[in-house]
Amino acid sequence: RRGDMSKLPSEHALKPLIELCLKDDYKSRPDIGIVFQKLCSLYYGSEYGYRWYTEAIETHGSITVIIVRCVFTGSARVGKSSLKYLLLHNTAREDKTSTALLEAPELATFSEAAIDCNLTKGIIDGSIWKVVDDEVLGKLVSQAPISKRTDSFPSNAQPKNTEKTKKTAASSTQPPTTPNSRTTSKGASSHSQSSAALGQRSPQNSKGAQSVQTFDSLLELEEARNHFLQKHNISTEAEFNLESCPLIYLLDTGGQPSFQHVIPLLLDFPCNFLHIFKASEKLTNSCDNTYCRDGITEQTKANSRTSWEVMKQSLTAAFSMSMKSCRELKAFDQSVEPNLHVLLVGSHLSHLPKEPEAKRALLDHNEKIIRELKGRPYAGNIVPVDREVRYEGIARYFLVDSHLQGRKESIHTHKIADHIRSMLSAKEFQLTMNVPKVWFCLQLITSSVRKKMWKYTELRQFCIQSKYIQLAHADGQLHALVTLFHSLGVYVYFDLPGVSREEQWICTDATFLYKEISKVLTVQYSEEDFCGFKETGEVLESQCEKLFKQHKVSDDIPARWLLDILVHVGIAAKVIQNEKIHYFIPAVLSENDLALPNGSLATLGFTFAFHSQLMSQLDTHCMPTGIFHRLAVDITSRETKALGQGITKPWTYIANQSDSTRFMFSQEASRILLTLEEDIITLHLLVPEYFPKLDLTLSELCKLIREEMCERISYISQQVFGSELLSQKATLKTGVICRRKDCKDA
Repeated sequence: RRGDMSKLPSEHALKPLIELCLKDDYKSRPDIGIVFQKLCSLYYGSEYGYRWYTEAIETHGSITVIIVRCVFTGSARVGKSSLKYLLLHNTAREDKTSTALLEAPELATFSEAAIDCNLTKGIIDGSIWKVVDDEVLGKLVSQAPISKRTDSFPSNAQPKNTEKTKKTAASSTQPPTTPNSRTTSKGASSHSQSSAALGQRSPQNSKGAQSVQTFDSLLELEEARNHFLQKHNISTEAEFNLESCPLIYLLDTGGQPSFQHVIPLLLDFPCNFLHIFKASEKLTNSCDNTYCRDGITEQTKANSRTSWEVMKQSLTAAFSMSMKSCRELKAFDQSVEPNLHVLLVGSHLSHLPKEPEAKRALLDHNEKIIRELKGRPYAGNIVPVDREVRYEGIARYFLVDSHLQGRKESIHTHKIADHIRSMLSAKEFQLTMNVPKVWFCLQLITSSVRKKMWKYTELRQFCIQSKYIQLAHADGQLHALVTLFHSLGVYVYFDLPGVSREEQWICTDATFLYKEISKVLTVQYSEEDFCGFKETGEVLESQCEKLFKQHKVSDDIPARWLLDILVHVGIAAKVIQNEKIHYFIPAVLSENDLALPNGSLATLGFTFAFHSQLMSQLDTHCMPTGIFHRLAVDITSRETKALGQGITKPWTYIANQSDSTRFMFSQEASRILLTLEEDIITLHLLVPEYFPKLDLTLSELCKLIREEMCERISYISQQVFGSELLSQKATLKTGVICRRKDCKDA
């Protein structure tokens, strides 16, 4: 409790204290809660996580993973999937249906060992990619010299924090290799290690999940490990190695608004972004809003957002994710510095109007991007177009026609595709990090089995049996392992507060879980409204299992754990009303473009002023994407003092006056309406003409609400980005919104 960090207690001393705090007699005591948080921070946090990470590298050796992750964003029907297909296969995509869910990422490599061609230039500059499959991986896997390192932690191993350990963590003598692996959802048949190691989908067996042999889960992992060792002709994991092979992950997010709202809350690993928009249309035009049901693309009701608004949201989301990933990875390796790169791509080049209108339209897009994004914190991360590949002198965005219609457009599109591949293959777009060899092998093994959801205790037992972790320090070492892979986007693991280790779950395929979550978010495109969930965003806890079943969420995912995850990341709020538990998920609501009610006082604005990289003063503002929806969740679930009273009382969400872009809440005689405008969260205070219940002036009421919202936004931002990181980069600013265009201080 003194906070003395000069001498960390041993892990053996911490564990029984943590177990004591979890007992019923102590759970409810506030002082014990403070002690418990401190103990967990020491036992499972970055201090021990870093130590076990470096200890594993020193004991077993390391493998250098080289990852290039690219996320395709943009509204529906702009050509995200078509551009991804073009980059992978260098030809047009025949299937033009909309992407229904968050898809499993496609994988490619530009490794010279994987590409059988004489185009030396293409291999060197990365403009030729090879889709990764069993054959490609077979050319890369090789048997490394037998390691002199031990195959397991020594029985008396203790965390080390020496200079030697730090140097070992920062650099490795092992050659660069491939990163993680992903496999698919329930029903995929068990397949070879090489396919599983790189996340490739194997063809579905006609019998589905029944074709997979059903045996105990630990035996399944043991079989997979034996197969892994036999396949690569090695006796221990210390002998395994891969040739240099950077992997490029291309993730198509889908253009539905509900997906775009939650991406910064769900994904927190380093990514490069390709934002696609229709260059053939004005940026002020409303976006398409389509959905693919049973292989048929359907047009839903009109989207209230413009292409320009979607672009700014995507750029802000990219900026938000870069802050999150930086915080997580630096806990293991301070030298890791994820860089944010954004490529703006204008599509539908062949649909431009005839000259000279076409050139004027393209220049208008270019000038708007330069003028209106100037000063934003992410403006410097937008990659300019090199002179040799510019179309009509356009410098701020690339132009393509992914369907390759028209000779001139096709030639230019192939040229741009080669250029983008070369850029994404460059070193500055890569994330390079050393991973302990036995941890890396565990990831390959878990990816080769059908089961993706594991209880913490199951994976812990297997790791102890296989000598990946040491029995005496199993919890600390396994926590460090799964936290690292979560930060790299391989596993999904949230150390849920108030949940014992025995009840925690680990997903060994992050994309599998994200895809299943996206099924819940497609409620607006369902033909039936389950218990009013589509209209209100609220569902009873007792109805959640039926809701998940209706949307075909995998049975492998425990419903309770999934709900806890949605609450933990800020996608859902857990509310108790009339002694019944409800869950509120604002992202599932539609965009209705509701009018502002009468009786609004002056509008308050909340935003973050970010420190300029060139000047010391604050000169740019931005509201990180995800905070707005998480604020609605926080207001719904976390109680505060009622206005003008000493009692604690929550705000009440008003469903029939809310949608996914604005939320109405009430408390006593007051109502507040939250909206998001131009990177600013706006708060409209609505009060009746007769104001009898509160012994407050309107000025005092505004001050109370302003202070409460500042506290909530600060709390949320610290939860998402970490207090230290955000305080170094930005300051929360509030004020009154001025609508006058001639006001210099607006």
